[in-house]
Parts: sequence; structure tokens; C-alpha cells
Amino acid sequence: MKFLFAIDFHSSNSLRFKIIVIVRVVHKKRQQALVATPSNHPEFEFDWELSMTVDMEKKAMDKAVKITLSNLEFASDVDATQRSKVEDAIKKHETIS
Repeated sequence: MKFLFAIDFHSSNSLRFKIIVIVRVVHKKRQQALVATPSNHPEFEFDWELSMTVDMEKKAMDKAVKITLSNLEFASDVDATQRSKVEDAIKKHETIS
């Protein structure tokens, strides 16, 4: 949770402080492909992270929901063609906002 402070300089008698509460929610998970390789290992695995930032004063999303994909790993027996296809698909969507 982040706390941001704003000072009201327009007041002639005193300074007024305003506390703005920003909440960031993050969910992380490791995903595996459903397809197994001949060695019976998942074809690939990767991490994904979902994050949201909410301005509690506005009671609304301050920034867009963001999904980030990372740490792509392949089983040792995945051929280069299949590896390239998966890498290209992941790279197109590394960050989704």
C-alpha cells in the first residue's frame, strides 16, 4: 500500500494536507503447458503476473490492469521449430495492459 501526500497551497490561513491511498494488488503464478514431451516433462513453463492499481479515494482503477509474462523455460527435448513458435507467441504478449 502506498500513501501519497498532497499539500493545498491555495488556503490563505493554513496548509491543508490530504492523504491519498493507492492500493496495488499483485497475483503471480507459474504455468505449465498441458502438452508433455517424449520425456514426459511439460513442453514449456512460464511465470505470469497480474497487477492492478486502485485509487481508494476515487474508488476506481487508477491505471490499467497489467499482465506480464516472464521466465519462459523449455524441456530439453523440445525441438527448435516448436521452441521458436512458442517464443514468438509469448513475445507478442509479454505485457498486456
